[in-house]
Amino acid sequence: MTRQEAYQIYYLNKEIKTLQDRLDRMRNSGLRSPKLDGMPRSSGGISKPVENQAVREADLEKRIERLLKRIQKQRRKIFMYIDSVEDPLLRMIIIFRCVDLCTWEEVAGNIGGPVTADSARKSFNRHFERENRKK
Repeated sequence: MTRQEAYQIYYLNKEIKTLQDRLDRMRNSGLRSPKLDGMPRSSGGISKPVENQAVREADLEKRIERLLKRIQKQRRKIFMYIDSVEDPLLRMIIIFRCVDLCTWEEVAGNIGGPVTADSARKSFNRHFERENRKK
């Protein structure tokens, strides 16, 4: 596994966050259904903004759902890879960084002991550099 593959969950989560923010903005945009007063209205060339927004919202929801499925698939792949790593400290670093999406400071804090953010990052990078040389 490459470092880029390990970070896919991070990037997928960022993409989902962006899409969810966009969806929230759409939902809070103020577009509402027209008042139903029983009076006939002409549809001559006038767009249907509420319908169009509903379609865009549904499309975003589907994209988010697909990305969530990809994240689950990537999580399984990462855990299979993590199971093959011999060093328990390195396994924890990879889990905290790539699965739990922690910052390097959070990784070090979660592990505790003599592990610093810098040492965790260097161990992680050295591991994946060795992995890349094997290929």
